[in-house]
Amino acid sequence: MTELGPAIAFRLEGKSSNRDAIGAAVTVETGSRRQTRSLQAGSGFLAQHSKELFFGLGEAKQPVVASIRWPSGLVQQIRDLPLNHRVWVEEGAPPSRVEPFKPRAGGVPSAAAVIPGTAALPRLTESWLLAPIAAPDFSLPDVAGRIETLSARRGKLTLLYFWSAASHGYERSLEEFNEAYARWAREGVQTAYRENR
Repeated sequence: MTELGPAIAFRLEGKSSNRDAIGAAVTVETGSRRQTRSLQAGSGFLAQHSKELFFGLGEAKQPVVASIRWPSGLVQQIRDLPLNHRVWVEEGAPPSRVEPFKPRAGGVPSAAAVIPGTAALPRLTESWLLAPIAAPDFSLPDVAGRIETLSARRGKLTLLYFWSAASHGYERSLEEFNEAYARWAREGVQTAYRENR
């Protein structure tokens, strides 16, 4: 298991600036390395940026020096910040909290510990495109070796199902697919998958 390298994260709260500190820029320095990140919001599709600024610190071994440029124009310096910690800073004041990332079993920090509020990813997900995007034409052999082309199905409701015998749990996925296959056919959905027994 790969160990997560040194990192540091900041949570900011504005006073003279807006409360969420949108527009603030944090610069961290570790030896000869310097990084800057800005706190943004509203640029994601049906989402927004995290209000936490996270910095990977490479091979750093020394405490971090941080400089925060608040939207109000105030520039605040904070020295001797420990690696692998989350730092809460209120505009113009010293850090109100400095907490280490929580380790998972085995002592390796987990992604959920580094970024709060995250959970294990689901096995199945779905995505909806609000504006249809035309798929490029292609051809591939199906499980029986017949060549399937996407253009042969143009204008018809089609479900493409790609799978690999090398994928973990593919047998169960195929069972679920086959259970739905007859229902989809009755509803007029064509599939680019054929089972050959």
